[in-house]
Amino acid sequence: MTASTPKPQTPRHGVARVISKLGLGSRTQATQWVRDGRVRVNQQVVRDAEYPVRQGVDRIEIEGRESSAAPRIARNTRCAGWPPGRRRGHRRSVSDRGASGHSSVWDRLRA
Repeated sequence: MTASTPKPQTPRHGVARVISKLGLGSRTQATQWVRDGRVRVNQQVVRDAEYPVRQGVDRIEIEGRESSAAPRIARNTRCAGWPPGRRRGHRRSVSDRGASGHSSVWDRLRA
């Protein structure tokens, strides 16, 4: 006798959470859309924001349009405002003139 290995099931989450994870709106917006009857799961109108769905398996439509993942924006993992290679403790000194004697931003601010 051979033992059958169970297939890993896709976890179920509430439809409002799945809509927000797809980047189509916030969870609050998705909950309101569900309450208004604007969301269908597998061709059926859903009125419960916690209705269990499997992301990538169940078909979700919002106002007749099939949902798909929104494009993800790559986030910069570096600290904003600090150029690469500079550590926090090392600050750039600011003077009226640059190292080569050329005009600086301060000259433009005074004008």
